[in-house]
Amino acid sequence: LANTNVTIVAPALDVNGTLQADAEGGVLNQGHPWKIRTFYLKEIPAYMHKNWGISPKIRRIGVGVSMGASGLASTAFATGYYSDILLLSGLYNFTTPIIGRTTALSMASLSGSVPLYMSEKSWAANDPANPQNLQKLKNMHVTMQAATGVMNPVTGEINPLDPINTIARFTTGKVLEIGAAVAAHTFLASVNLYAPQYAKNVSLYQKLLGTHSWQNWRSSLYDDGMLVAFLQKAGIDASHVVKINT
Repeated sequence: LANTNVTIVAPALDVNGTLQADAEGGVLNQGHPWKIRTFYLKEIPAYMHKNWGISPKIRRIGVGVSMGASGLASTAFATGYYSDILLLSGLYNFTTPIIGRTTALSMASLSGSVPLYMSEKSWAANDPANPQNLQKLKNMHVTMQAATGVMNPVTGEINPLDPINTIARFTTGKVLEIGAAVAAHTFLASVNLYAPQYAKNVSLYQKLLGTHSWQNWRSSLYDDGMLVAFLQKAGIDASHVVKINT
């Protein structure tokens, strides 16, 4: 995208310690709040304004992965600040029992990340699948991706030279991805039930193979053409998108 006016910011955050679901912060990490909404609405726009002169008033598109996608979805639906959002394995819903339990089980399998406390009351108002929040789809496009949790050897998820991460993808990565898939389909069902007039603004890429891993997301973005389709839907020239083999 070097020849476009698109700026990409890719933050990363380690997950350590006890996680606690919270409406405004998204999650609490060892008692210290991750203020996800503040991060998406204030910190990233301020950073982009300071470094590239991009006005914080511009309505943005966003791409989120895993918990970052969950925070992005909550922020987008609650505030309307983000117009087009791409959620990679991350539309978790802490207010729906089956999804909450699946998420809790998957989080519990992470080393040092138990237990997960879910505040259903606080999340309900921020849940993208809340019928009231679905009305935001009038001015928003949502693209979701989820796989089945079955490992994909073609994308490198099975790597004999990396046994530790391969086992992690087979265990934790499988359960996390199942939770993401259930959540994505539940969200789509909610859209069709409560806001069918906006169903055209929601796309779901359901992959047959793939765990909760970078191999899965990279394959979805480039091999499956998700990134190009997402940018085109957002009105952005995607002809400069290329896949770089690493």
